[in-house]
Amino acid sequence: MSRDPARWKMALVRSGLRLLGSTWRIREAVPEECEAIVAGMEPAVIAFWHGGMLPLWYRFRLLHPAAVVSASSDGALLADYLARGLGYGLVIRGSSSRGGGEALRAMADALASRSCLITPDGPRGPVHEAKPGALVAALRSGRRVLLAGWSCRHVVRLGSWDAMHIPYPFSRINIRYCTFDGSRNMNGKKTTDMEEGGRIGDETLRAMGAALNALSEPKRPVLSGASIHSSATEDAGSAGAASASSRPNALGEPGAGGASLPGGSNDAADAGASGGSDDAGDSNTPGSSHGVKVSGETTEGA
Repeated sequence: MSRDPARWKMALVRSGLRLLGSTWRIREAVPEECEAIVAGMEPAVIAFWHGGMLPLWYRFRLLHPAAVVSASSDGALLADYLARGLGYGLVIRGSSSRGGGEALRAMADALASRSCLITPDGPRGPVHEAKPGALVAALRSGRRVLLAGWSCRHVVRLGSWDAMHIPYPFSRINIRYCTFDGSRNMNGKKTTDMEEGGRIGDETLRAMGAALNALSEPKRPVLSGASIHSSATEDAGSAGAASASSRPNALGEPGAGGASLPGGSNDAADAGASGGSDDAGDSNTPGSSHGVKVSGETTEGA
């Protein structure tokens, strides 16, 4: 048996995270335009914040996707967990600060046959500030971008740069999704894939970040152009209604359902499915438009 401390550390991290993930109860509301990606029938770039990555790495394991992981020593632990603990088909090592060009080429190649997961604010932050790698890879490969976020009632918050938060064992985790079109501006007009100099525009990155933030906060709807409002009904007339579909998640569990209704809220939309008022839904009337497309809602779990 190996006495290498690094191998022991990897084995402990791998086993511990896998055991923790096996206790989570994952529920999700999947908009119609996201169904093919979430089910693994359409390869896409799947992006989520670094601080909330653990449930989403776990959720997508059965698709055997590719993942982009930092080339750092911390990244080595994560790469081992994804490849050996969760069965990811390909782990690409690289980031915006180290090996980024090679990682982008590897992502574009991988997207020909499988989805590729990435944390756009990793590996060093700033926290919740999206970098362009996910959008560049999507544009080069011709694939769509799926954004993901989650919420649950009880989490452990770490003092790391990314404000890492990890659900308690046996938590119910509610995941939300939306698609993001980086090739259109905030007015819905088609743009070139990149600005002069080969850079994704700051406005596009801010819109992507705003959508990711909203997906992690069930009381904040994600609306057209990533405009976020405190009231679910403010833009109901202009944003329009979008329908949510209930479907089993990758674990074979039923998804959180409910339809988004124009001009109203979805309070207690899935209380009947959960069997108690503790799961009453949040007011949330997402719309669909050019830059961000989202529908469906989830409730904050226990």
